[in-house]
Amino acid sequence: MSIKRLLTKDKDTIFWSVKIFFIWRISLFIFAWIGIHVLPFKNSFPYVKEILQPFGNPLFWSWANFDGVHYLGIAQKGYFAQFTQAFFPLYPLLIRWLNIFFNNLLFSGLFISNFTFLSAIYFLYKLLSLDYDKKIVRNTIIFLVFFPTSFFFGSLYSESLFLLLIISSLYLARKKNLFLAGFLGILASLTRIIGVLAIPAFLWEWNESIKRKKKTLKDYFGLLYSIMPIAGLGIYMKFLQDNYSDALYFFHAQPAFGASRTTNRIILLYQVFYRYIKMLFSFNGDYLFYYAVSLEFIVAIIFLFLLILGFK
Repeated sequence: MSIKRLLTKDKDTIFWSVKIFFIWRISLFIFAWIGIHVLPFKNSFPYVKEILQPFGNPLFWSWANFDGVHYLGIAQKGYFAQFTQAFFPLYPLLIRWLNIFFNNLLFSGLFISNFTFLSAIYFLYKLLSLDYDKKIVRNTIIFLVFFPTSFFFGSLYSESLFLLLIISSLYLARKKNLFLAGFLGILASLTRIIGVLAIPAFLWEWNESIKRKKKTLKDYFGLLYSIMPIAGLGIYMKFLQDNYSDALYFFHAQPAFGASRTTNRIILLYQVFYRYIKMLFSFNGDYLFYYAVSLEFIVAIIFLFLLILGFK
């Protein structure tokens, strides 16, 4: 489909997607500006001064805190630091390639995050429109965009790229184009490990497309396309094995990042809530930390309740 035809056919969808995106983006900048001037700055990490502050105004570089710094480092120098292999390669690779044109790693990363989130909104609109009316579609997207943690989609994180790849691949699967869906699934699993979880959805769509007709060889190729996302994970595991002699290095590196991450046992939901309750009852005088923990816990309870309510 040509760009001109796309703009004509989907004019309303594109216009609404762009409008909701810019409302969200401007709102985030307003809150960020208020936060910079009202909340105390905690220079808890040395990378803030060494890596981020050279980019200028905190209204700009504050969107690359925490994991964003690791993505910037990988984009610039590759997996030069121990344990950064926990971060999958596609997002920092795209930053590196785009930086050839922009010559600014931070801007390149933020451009990718924001552009892919805008594109994800459009494809989510298209995907939901296959089953629901306009009101439900738009309300769903509004809830996504203004979810309390949606700011990650505008940060130097891989969430928005991953969301675009998953949503667009599911849309293509619904449109019976399993080859392109599978290819995007490969890219999704090169972005985040959970990209492989697109496989059950693709298999479902493949089964739905063949169960009421006589099978042909082409139909069975669809089965192969449906499991293509595993190739993305396999490519990264091969890279880790060849370079670090550990195909599961991305998994074994997780405990090094703290936050009580473990890789030797399964953590159940009740254990997560128990940990939050322990933190709430062990106040150490850090009001900002206590506020963050309280907010996380309250929001988790609210949306767990809404999730349960939604399945009734």
